[in-house]
Amino acid sequence: MRPVDLWRHTSFRLALGVALFVLATLMLAGGIGYGLMQAQLAVRQDARVTEIYAAIEETGQLGDEAELIEH
Repeated sequence: MRPVDLWRHTSFRLALGVALFVLATLMLAGGIGYGLMQAQLAVRQDARVTEIYAAIEETGQLGDEAELIEH
């Protein structure tokens, strides 16, 4: 059977359509998941950096240079 003859079969076109639909759905779900994960990690990183700088600022205000260097 030649590849051109495959297009004449409804079962081949249906299988190809379903495969493309599943592939597109997986790519969309992966993209959405990636975007959500990236946003969540950015929020966590910002919170952690803010926490670190707050601790350094607090230590600096107390005037304890040894603890400031440790932080």
